[in-house]
Formats: sequence, C-alpha cells, structure tokens
Amino acid sequence: MKQISHKVLSAWYGVINESAIKSEALCIALFHTNSRNFLFGNKAFLNLSKGDPALSLINPDFNTLAENVTSESADIQNIFEGLLTIGDEKSLNTTIQARVFEKQGQILVVGEIDLFKINQQHQILTGLNREVSNLQRQLTKEKIQLERALNELKKANNELAILNAEKNRFLNMAAHDLRNPISTAISYADLLIRDRDSYTEEQRILFLRKMEDRLQFAIRLMTELLDVSKIEAGTVELDKREQDFTTLIRQVVEFNQLIANYKNINIDLHTGPGKHIFPFDKNKMEQVLNNIISNAIKYSPHNSHIIVHVDAGQHTATVSVKDNGPGIKPEELPLVFEPFQKTSNKPTAGESSTGLGLAISKKIVEQHGGSIHVDSESGRGSVFYFSIPVY
Repeated sequence: MKQISHKVLSAWYGVINESAIKSEALCIALFHTNSRNFLFGNKAFLNLSKGDPALSLINPDFNTLAENVTSESADIQNIFEGLLTIGDEKSLNTTIQARVFEKQGQILVVGEIDLFKINQQHQILTGLNREVSNLQRQLTKEKIQLERALNELKKANNELAILNAEKNRFLNMAAHDLRNPISTAISYADLLIRDRDSYTEEQRILFLRKMEDRLQFAIRLMTELLDVSKIEAGTVELDKREQDFTTLIRQVVEFNQLIANYKNINIDLHTGPGKHIFPFDKNKMEQVLNNIISNAIKYSPHNSHIIVHVDAGQHTATVSVKDNGPGIKPEELPLVFEPFQKTSNKPTAGESSTGLGLAISKKIVEQHGGSIHVDSESGRGSVFYFSIPVY
C-alpha cells in the first residue's frame, strides 16, 4: 500500500486530531510524571477510567510507568508498549493495546480498545443478563408457587381445625345421645332388680319393653355412627348391580306401610308404567328410602297421607316423598342434612330420632353420583326428593 506523505496529511491534521479526541475506540490521556496530575483525556479514556484517572491505570499502574522514565529529554521517549488495563479493582475493567510516551516530565498514554473483545464481553454480559433474568423469573415463579403452597397449607390447616372441632362436637353429641337411652334402660333394670315383687307381671313386661326400646335405639344410633364414620373415611364401597328400582321402592313402601298403620297413615305410591332397571346398591338405597319415608311417618299427623312418586327418565331417576307434617322453618332448612341436627318439630307419636338418618342418606345418594334436597314451608308439609344417574 502506498504511504501518504506527512505533507499531504498535514491539511487533515485538525480533523484527524478532533476525531481522535472524540473517538470512543482510541484512548488518549496526558499526565504530569511526578505530580500525577491529569492534564487531558479524550472521551474513550474518560469512559473507561474510574474516579482518579491516574489511579485508573491499574496494570501496569501509574507508578510502574513512571519508573520507566529515564530522563527529562525534549525528545519523545517510548517507555511502554503492550496491554494496559484501565478501571479499578472492584468493577469490570478494560484492557487496551497501548503505547506510553514520556517527554519533559509528562506521560502520554495512547491505546486502542479491542472492539472484537468488547463485543465478546458484551455478548458474555448479555448472556449473563439473560441468565439472571431467567433466574429472576424462575425465582418469582417459585415464590408464587411457594406462596400458593403456603396458602393451601394454611387453608388445609384451617379445614383440619374445623374438622377437628366438628369431630369433637360430633363425639360429644353422640356420647350424649347414647347416654340417655342406656341410662333409661339401666334405670328400668334397677327398678326390676330392687323392687321386682312390688310390680305386677304386666308392669314388669312394660319395663322390659321400655328397656328393649331404649337399647334398640342405642344400637341403631351406634350402627348409624359407624355408617357415618365409614362413609366419611371413604371405606364404603357400593355394590352396584343391575336391578329394578321400582321393585325396591314398592318393597320399602309396603314395609313402612305396616308402621304407618299404627297412625292410620296411608302411603300412596306412584311409579308409572314399566320397570326401571339400572345399576345401584340395593342395601344402601333401601337405607335411604327407609330414612326418608320413616321420617315422613314420624312427623305426619294421624289419619293423613304420604305420597311417594318415582320418575325414571333416560338419564336420571328421581324419588320424592311428600308428607302433611308441620313443615320446616326456613332458618332450619340448611341444617336438615347435617349430622345430629334436628328441627324444632317433634314426632307426632313420640317416636325417637338419632339425627343421623338424613345425613347418611345424603352421603349415600352423593356416592351414587346424585343429589338430595328438601322443599318445605312451615305449616304446609315437606317434600324430600333425590335424583341418581341411570347408567
């Protein structure tokens, strides 16, 4: 390549000098050798220096460069050539390919930034920033997941506390309801043992029947308590088999009619034509029907009617039981299917109730994939009805 003479370039020195001073790739800095006073630095050097420009020369440092000065000649002396690091010990530094000159007690640093290396560093920094951003996003995501998990744990603990309180309430009520009939039976037994000869045969038989009634109630309560516990624990498995739903309802109604006869109550059954055959657990469904129909008998007055209606369609089978009892107060309706919850109504012939029958019925119907409800108006009777899928 042909060299351009200094004479030709001299016309451009002003532009070249200004460009060099403003350059962001060519570093220029001028210092006093002894005092280390900073005299001049172009844009590139100032961008790289940190604080005191003289202290920004860290490898080799300013003192090392100054040691290379051998005279205060009027001629320019080259005292260093190689890699020079600019920056500070605590931050990211930049290394330039530099030449350092000395003349009359002044040091001139001239060097070039390796743009390729800076680009590499920039790419590395970009990659690090990307990784940091990814880590921040991951940490944020994990923080959100942790907060959700903590909220779920808090919610679960609250639910456990509620369940534990409910369990204690349940056990207290069960103990109370069991103690009463057993205590009554013990009282009758005590009377018979202590004063057996004071009572007639007819009175002794009456006492024994009272004892039998109370003990049967206690057994029924314990059986239903076990049913509730098994259902809540999920240990009850339904024995679903294809069978005629109508036949089961007819059998249950016939059985309950015998009980209803004591109060001169008639149970009217409406099933519609044909059979309704689909899979269900016969024993469990019989328990549901007995609970609902026996409740209707308990709370219906003498000489009244109970209507049992069956409607089996393509997708569901619905059974409703309508009585002519006193109905249920609006504020008591939400409690009907809760364990041990009894309404303010009293059975019309003094019949006993465990307060568990409807709660068990609800669980059994739900295990069949169905739902159970009640419509009632105080003074106008109640309608209990449930639906289960037909498949």
